[in-house]
Amino acid sequence: MTLCGLAIALTIWAQPAATHYNDIDGKSGEALLAALKTCASRGYKSVGYKALETVVYPYTDAHADGSVWDMYSDCTFAFGGSHSANGSECAGWNKEHSIPQSWWGGGTSNEGCDAFHVIPTDAWVNNMRSNYPYGEVGTAKKTSQKGCKLGSSSMSSYTGTVFEPAEEYKGDIARGILGAMVKWQKDWTDSNGSSTFNNTYTTAGRYGLTQYGVDLLIKWCRQDPVSQKELDRNNGLEKTQGNRNPFIDYPELIEYLWGTKTGERVDLSKMTLSYEGIASEAMLTAPLVTTTFNLGNVLVNTTATESFLLKGILLTSDISMSLSGDDADLFSLSPTTVTAADANLGRNIAIIYTPTEEGVHRATLTISSEDFENMELPIVAQAYKQGTEPEPISGDGDYVKVMNDTTDWTGIYLIVSEDKLVCFDGSEPANYASRNKMDVEISEDKVIHATEAIDAASVVITSSAEGYYIKTQAGYYIGHTGGKNTLDTSTTPDFVNSISCLNGDISISTDGRTLRYNSSAEMFRYYTSGQQEIQLYRKTKKAEEGTGTAVTEVEIEMTNAQIYNSVGQYMGRQQEVDIRMLPTGLYILREGKNTKKILIQ
Repeated sequence: MTLCGLAIALTIWAQPAATHYNDIDGKSGEALLAALKTCASRGYKSVGYKALETVVYPYTDAHADGSVWDMYSDCTFAFGGSHSANGSECAGWNKEHSIPQSWWGGGTSNEGCDAFHVIPTDAWVNNMRSNYPYGEVGTAKKTSQKGCKLGSSSMSSYTGTVFEPAEEYKGDIARGILGAMVKWQKDWTDSNGSSTFNNTYTTAGRYGLTQYGVDLLIKWCRQDPVSQKELDRNNGLEKTQGNRNPFIDYPELIEYLWGTKTGERVDLSKMTLSYEGIASEAMLTAPLVTTTFNLGNVLVNTTATESFLLKGILLTSDISMSLSGDDADLFSLSPTTVTAADANLGRNIAIIYTPTEEGVHRATLTISSEDFENMELPIVAQAYKQGTEPEPISGDGDYVKVMNDTTDWTGIYLIVSEDKLVCFDGSEPANYASRNKMDVEISEDKVIHATEAIDAASVVITSSAEGYYIKTQAGYYIGHTGGKNTLDTSTTPDFVNSISCLNGDISISTDGRTLRYNSSAEMFRYYTSGQQEIQLYRKTKKAEEGTGTAVTEVEIEMTNAQIYNSVGQYMGRQQEVDIRMLPTGLYILREGKNTKKILIQ
């Protein structure tokens, strides 16, 4: 059979046997970890390190044309081709231990040849990675053609040098590492391994991960859901080395060990295999349909630029973007057309504002494609002359606490310390370096009601190619530079922040430091450690009275639908989840063969 034929066969192999995961049913904590080890090991037979190329990879890591599927590059490699790095990309490919051999003593048997975490990669980029931990790069020293980066970590829980793979494979790599870790439960802490692993497979030890390991790997699992490629790879693993990765079959399992369901017992009857939960129709996942682009205050006859992430799933048609409205001529877009392939990977789009006169200016961005209904999103900005003091642009809704990670943080937020009932106040630039806080009242259902003062204290978060810009309503970008615990500002987008959420606590990091609240100094600043955790409260739109909501309509038509977010992650069943408490965004409800999209706003 040709490799092309093998790739086609992969898509129709059976899902895991009905009894494969019975051991995890009803388990929690350390008992669940032990059961997952059993399930991940069931059927395993080592094929040996050398045989990975001929016995395993043609079934797990091959493109439809029979070439090697490498997650580090877009190069074309043939099985049996060159394995030389030769000083440049695309010269050859080899086998990469995503858990480096130097972290556990090396060897090419057992864990040393387990395709859970031993993957084919470009040899030059593999050398570039060396034995550095995975991570998210703040300042890059080296960048590959694919966009893999080597540089300083931007996450506060680890400050060393890290290697960052391409966005589309972060979840694949994270689930492979977690599967191998749970299966072997080795001491992986030699050399740089202590960054990610701690060799303590207990509840108190985070089941083998350091805090950095949890922060990074769980974030990547959430941001990059299981793809068809991973489903095919998992089937190929079972066919060749006999076992399956439970975190690919049931991605929600990460929540029971490290996330939102820690300590809860697994109920298999209420969990959905990734085969059933993966998105089955083309859709746009970013930006959200509730997004408002607020470029803030800009001097007349100058130019301001904000960017956002355009991303979709299973798109086959190109996407075009246009501007309309009375002030549309003051705005422009770059680019205005994106191919389906680029949109599936994610493409940053720039909104450019060049005002020629004072005032609040508005336009409508229309995103269109044959794959989905047109999306219309508002753009607003305010122009002022030198020496004047413009009023901030305020929104029209209250602020609701963000509880989950998201693929797109674009929006208007309050940066809050719930412990001290204060939010960051950027309305007065003169106060940024002193007591930059405002008292807030938080309701029992985690809502901060909007007022003129609260709106003025909010920040606008927009995406960039490297992360996110955070801009105050007074027109200043915030971030950190230098060696001290400070909060720095600029009128230009000089600071790129990374943002993540774990159980409602937010990590906003840049320059190796994380934004926290110092209750003694009564200040929000960037710190390397300590101080008060922060949360984000997102500005929402108020529903019009008397119009009803999509949620009420759905509750009438469906009684116990399965709920998925816009990227195919399973959220629970309708009888178990209060739909109104889900984060803002687009959701899919499925009951039997019936499906329905709803918007939570």
